Amino acid sequence: MITNEFKLQLIIKSLDELGYTDVSQQLQSQLSSSTDPSSTATNYLNLKNWFWNSLINKNYQILDDYMTQFIDLNKDFTDFIHILNYFGSNYNYLFLVILYLIRRLNYLDKAKDIDENAKFNYLNDQMMPLLDKVNNNDDVVDLNEFNHVFDKSILEQLTKDQEFTALLNTNATNKLLFFGKDFTELSDFAKFLFKKLFKENLYDDIPNLATIIEQSIKYQQLQSPYFIPPRTKYEKKKQSQQNQGSIISKNFQKNFNPNKLLHTLNYHQGEVWFIKFSPSGKYLLTGSSDGKIILYDVLNNFSIIKILEPTIQSDNNAFVSFSSKPSTNKEKSVIYCAWDPKENYIVSCHLDTVIRVWSIGEIHKKRLTRSETSSNATTTTTTTTASNDFKLITCFTLAPDIKTWTCEFLPENKKITHDDNLTNTPQFIVGSPDKVLKIFNCSGVELFDFYANIEEDDDDDDHNDDHINNATKRDDISMKDIEEDVEDENEDEDKQSAKTATTNNTTLERNFNRINDLAITKDGKTLITINDSQLHFYTIPDTINDESATTKKISTIQLNGRLTSCNLSNSGNFLLLNSAPEELLVFDISSLYDDNNNGNGVIDKKPTIYKKFFGHTQCSYIIRSNFGYLNEETNEEELVLTGSDDGYIFFWKLHTGQLINRIKGHVGLCNGVDWNRNGIIIKGKDFGKIWASVGDDKLVKIWSC
Repeated sequence: MITNEFKLQLIIKSLDELGYTDVSQQLQSQLSSSTDPSSTATNYLNLKNWFWNSLINKNYQILDDYMTQFIDLNKDFTDFIHILNYFGSNYNYLFLVILYLIRRLNYLDKAKDIDENAKFNYLNDQMMPLLDKVNNNDDVVDLNEFNHVFDKSILEQLTKDQEFTALLNTNATNKLLFFGKDFTELSDFAKFLFKKLFKENLYDDIPNLATIIEQSIKYQQLQSPYFIPPRTKYEKKKQSQQNQGSIISKNFQKNFNPNKLLHTLNYHQGEVWFIKFSPSGKYLLTGSSDGKIILYDVLNNFSIIKILEPTIQSDNNAFVSFSSKPSTNKEKSVIYCAWDPKENYIVSCHLDTVIRVWSIGEIHKKRLTRSETSSNATTTTTTTTASNDFKLITCFTLAPDIKTWTCEFLPENKKITHDDNLTNTPQFIVGSPDKVLKIFNCSGVELFDFYANIEEDDDDDDHNDDHINNATKRDDISMKDIEEDVEDENEDEDKQSAKTATTNNTTLERNFNRINDLAITKDGKTLITINDSQLHFYTIPDTINDESATTKKISTIQLNGRLTSCNLSNSGNFLLLNSAPEELLVFDISSLYDDNNNGNGVIDKKPTIYKKFFGHTQCSYIIRSNFGYLNEETNEEELVLTGSDDGYIFFWKLHTGQLINRIKGHVGLCNGVDWNRNGIIIKGKDFGKIWASVGDDKLVKIWSC
């Protein structure tokens, strides 16, 4: 509870800051003369005066008894701490030093009147044990922490040998006894020792009125589900100017409405499964069960730039010679896509198990006419004008019938030792639910195999992997279980024995995990993968095609639910996980970037759950959620958003966990959402406030807040 004295001191301080010094002094004088003797302020002031008067009057034994109760009897020292000019937490060290200095003054005061044996006994019994405690404190003491209370030079001289020798020396000068200071009177030395011990004003720690008001506004805004801070610094400055002198009200806090539908795009002929804005925020891509990837121009009303669709001929021309080909009758539905950081390439994972690399380097120059856009939207191939600008350049598979669900480009290329030609194109990581995890370049050349080059780990973190490795199988797209009785009845004996002969391969099995999704930290040093119920963290080597290059699993976290997808925040400090059937998890992974990790495969602090979100459902199919609304000032998003089985889109505040809105976005399943986090501002229009959603209704919807 805030005391009346505190409130009055706040008013006095505010009046003084506003220039009404005479009024504040008059109020302070009136307060001092009329304060209730039993009030908290009076108690503090009396305690300070009592201690100081006892010190000046050489009542050292009284002060000794007072300090001893805190150290030996563990009495409540709240009031005493309040008047000290100390803001740390190492009270034990501070009390020991105060008591030692009091006894030192007492010794110097009595030394002239007692014999040598009495001196020795007092030093040995009363003073040196205290110094032992001061210098043998369990915690390493930073003397700078006590600069506001004592001169650091005095604390540095409190050693047992130095003190014992100086205090027993009958020929010692005052300068030696007074820590090198020239004093002739003990009372002057006492004032010097304790001159900084107490606060000059017991209410010095009161913040100014402006700070209190600002903090109050921020708290109200944080608690309001409808308030989102200005996204850009320019917007914040503009809003501050508009609100100067305005009265704070609840209406002022309602400024967020995400359901402004800008465009409904219906160029796909199948369910739309994937959506992703480009790194620059200028482009958007969508992937569909119809096998098409459509590129849109964000800055030009989301007009179509190009439709990328694989054909038998383009696949044959692009397939690398060292890769197996799937049958041509398999569906080419788009499961996942990744943008190259420089927007020169796109990598896509398809239902036919093929990984396709598209060259899109001309996207910054290409602008289709309205007639070309119309043509692209109705044709089934991409043989329109200037087709060389956008080209399928590489196709490959991981192995026959090995599925690919996810891929991501590395932020920067890793070093290559043998062949300089391998560094010409960006590098990306591909993960498979069939337990493959590798790095490739855009020519389809394998550069590193995580599972083949993982260091042995004696940690027991992975002891829960066995039930994951032997978990129920799931089909290609949904998370539905495959019944055992639909498997091939003629399964050969080798396959049957491989299912049961796991006793001698436990360690090996632990290193091979199903990959449902993956993410790469912004510094490119850590790979994050998820399987059905586990979160894994691997080191990414700096040189990747060297025989000595290895990876290490630095952490494993076991979770409930079924993990289906993951996403990193813009800063890289937060990881968003979809956990079916009805949960989103945000992990704080900032410890991965600690300097003392040094990429050595050891982290001092494991990632921890930051927030959990509920309300949506994800029973059978993968839904890709995301962070949204990037705050320029904090470099962190303010929102978490997701689709749902029923077509609704949910919004939560990232840092409070509040569900702030739910809007109907699609008929049937909403498969994914994405926010244009790097959107730019053009002619007053903020493209960083645009987000998009896709669904089973074949629609792509563009929204704004």
